[in-house]
Amino acid sequence: NIELLLGDHKTAIKKLAWPMMVSMFLVMAYNLADGVWVAGLGADALAAVGFITPSLMTLVGLGTGVGAGVNSLVARFIGSDNYKQANNTALHSLVLTVIISIVGAVVMCLALPTILDVMGAGSATQTALDYGYIVFGCMIVFIYSNVGTAILRSEGDVKRAMYAMAVTAIINIILDPIMIYTLGMGISGAAWATVISAAMSCISLGISRPIAIRRAMSASAMLTLPSVLTSPIAIAMLYCATTMVSSVMQEVSALQPMKL
Repeated sequence: NIELLLGDHKTAIKKLAWPMMVSMFLVMAYNLADGVWVAGLGADALAAVGFITPSLMTLVGLGTGVGAGVNSLVARFIGSDNYKQANNTALHSLVLTVIISIVGAVVMCLALPTILDVMGAGSATQTALDYGYIVFGCMIVFIYSNVGTAILRSEGDVKRAMYAMAVTAIINIILDPIMIYTLGMGISGAAWATVISAAMSCISLGISRPIAIRRAMSASAMLTLPSVLTSPIAIAMLYCATTMVSSVMQEVSALQPMKL
């Protein structure tokens, strides 16, 4: 839809606005589904999600900031017919995504017990740790989804961004009751349902990559390092590494003596 961006601005606004509004509605439905299903586990489980969500949203907000920046820059470069810089900007935004995800996951997994203690989690601390280690360990799926959809919107392809959000919301709504109650995973099931649904969104973005990323990945003049960092193999390795950190920190937390 690059032609749409370069055409009449009134028509572009009309066609770009409604998919973005639908995407925002889906995000709210996505968060609401977690709260509804987790509430059935009791007050501690619902409180645990409440303690983790602000910290998670803070870090995901960094991805939203990167997405806003790349959205603006790519759209400007496309408008000036500078496709090389548009490609380069999109590719480097994904490098930043990987870096933020690695640093954020490690820092939060290490600092989470202290953060919860300062927030006064009390009896919900262990439940919050069970939930938090999973979502923070797999944080890349949340940040990558934000940045990927921002790149799509910068090219005028708001419908595919909306479809990615729809995939996330629908899968999360379906998986939540299955993993929480049917499989008996409890709060961990809620965390994994959230991660899996976000991962499906990332996969849908990866299957039909934005034009800027496809061009950048195929251009010989582009940097080699970003291409390596944003390959599916590297993403899979990062996922395994962050999940391993999450599991280790969970075991360490379980071994710590409880405070009287």
